[in-house]
Amino acid sequence: MSPSDFPAGYRFFPAFSLSGREVRESDVEIAESGLFKGPASIEEAEIHGRFEGNLVVRKRLLIKASGRVSGTIRYGQIEIECGGQISGDVQAQPSSEHAEVMPDVASVRVAS
Repeated sequence: MSPSDFPAGYRFFPAFSLSGREVRESDVEIAESGLFKGPASIEEAEIHGRFEGNLVVRKRLLIKASGRVSGTIRYGQIEIECGGQISGDVQAQPSSEHAEVMPDVASVRVAS
C-alpha cells in the first residue's frame, strides 16, 4: 500500500525516507528520523523530521523544534516551535481556499 492509497482521515507516520509518492486527504506526522519528498495536499501536518516538496495543509501545519520543511508551502494556520525551520515559497491561504500547489513556482528563501 502506498501513502496515496490511505483513506481520508488516516494518519501517516513516516519514520523513514519516502520519495516520489503523493499523499492526499490524509493527516501526516513525520517522525524525527523521517524524510518525505514529494507532493502532499492534506488537512493537517505535524513535522518532526524533514519534508521536501510541494505541500498544501488546509488547516494546521505544526513544525516541531527538530522539523525542517522546504519547498512550495501553503497553509491555513502555522505554528513553528523554536528551532523548527521553513524555507521556500511560503504563503498562508484562507481555509476556504482549496488550492493546489503549482509545482514549478520559483522559490524564495524565507529562513535558513
